[in-house]
Amino acid sequence: MKQYTDAPITFTVEGVDMTQVTQPHVTFRQGDTVVDVTDLNILDAGNFALTLTQAETSRFRAGAVMIQLNFFDTNGKRCASDIATVDAELNILKRVITDGD
Repeated sequence: MKQYTDAPITFTVEGVDMTQVTQPHVTFRQGDTVVDVTDLNILDAGNFALTLTQAETSRFRAGAVMIQLNFFDTNGKRCASDIATVDAELNILKRVITDGD
């Protein structure tokens, strides 16, 4: 993902039926910066997508960002995925812009 962009991200998960989870949270963390996303698009049992906004991606500096999925299973128990990482890349235009700018 690049800083200051609307960043669509698709995830593939194993061992979890995403159509059966409730209260999913995808949390991105880099140092003290945390972005928690709950608006997921469940594509099928093993895949989901989300989009980080320009404002959200602007919060990360260049470098590794940790990502983790938390959710409740069909038994009402809280579960969490392993932690993965994605690189945040620089954007030289460091401001949020609109299509009319």
